[in-house]
Amino acid sequence: MFVPLVILLIAGMTILLGLFFSHRSPHSDSRSFPYDRSPRNAPRGLSEVRGRGTQRRHLEQTYHHYRFEPRASFLSWAGLQSSVSSRSLYGSLLILATFVIAGFWLWARVFSSSPTILQQQYPDAAASASPPASTSTPSINQQLQASKVLARVSQLDPQQYNSTQEYNTWAYSACSAAAMTEVINSYQKANNTGKQYRITDILSTETSVHAITPDLGLLEPLGIDRTVSRFGFQTSWLNKPSIQDLVRIGNSGRPIIISFPPDRWSGGHLLVARGGNDTSVYLADSSRLNMQVMDYKTFNKYWAGFAVIVTPNNQK
Repeated sequence: MFVPLVILLIAGMTILLGLFFSHRSPHSDSRSFPYDRSPRNAPRGLSEVRGRGTQRRHLEQTYHHYRFEPRASFLSWAGLQSSVSSRSLYGSLLILATFVIAGFWLWARVFSSSPTILQQQYPDAAASASPPASTSTPSINQQLQASKVLARVSQLDPQQYNSTQEYNTWAYSACSAAAMTEVINSYQKANNTGKQYRITDILSTETSVHAITPDLGLLEPLGIDRTVSRFGFQTSWLNKPSIQDLVRIGNSGRPIIISFPPDRWSGGHLLVARGGNDTSVYLADSSRLNMQVMDYKTFNKYWAGFAVIVTPNNQK
């Protein structure tokens, strides 16, 4: 909030300076004469009723007082025009610069499609918390294909909630619930063992175990453990995995819930890694951005090591 106020203050001051430099005085020199050396335009007053000699002397004195050099006057008027034009130019440039700066700021904050700039506010405290310790990476069952059939769920889809009120309350804080919904549904589909859930189903359990709030999102990593256990699932937290570990596990059939912490992603965000290749990670992202593929460099910029595998209790 501080940065926009500073920018608006600077913009306002710049516009005022621009208007000042653009100002042109409405007053003109009252002593200016038309380009005419004849004294007939000089005021005559009572000299008209005086004698010829007196009148001539009076007119000569008056003409001497008002006379001007044509070349000097022309140069003075040209200088005045140049000064006014320069001030108008400076003022216009200042105002234009203000609009350009304001335009770039608005573009960077609102209109860019880059994930670095267009970051939605998905608060999630778990993204900044330390995940539970893990002894080792679990073995991979080659028959599992959950990550292959995993389908994205949009946390901004009203159909994923029971009511408009629930949607308005949770839509921008439910990335953790959406990630768990995607993973649980992928195993249900791959193994033909159960129904397909909506976010509201996972969210109701997540709230019942006090693992999430509308303002903070997921309160701690263990909230994932407590939530998925109600659906017959267990967790395996990865200990300092590499990007290559995520890709290998995902490609083997097990999707991984990961997070982008608040210090790297505005508000923090949870999503699912479902595999990848030698250069990119494949993602399932419930946010409006719907990120699907991210290169290693960009992924490493946002990810800080948070990773948990969620699997059914009867599969290890």
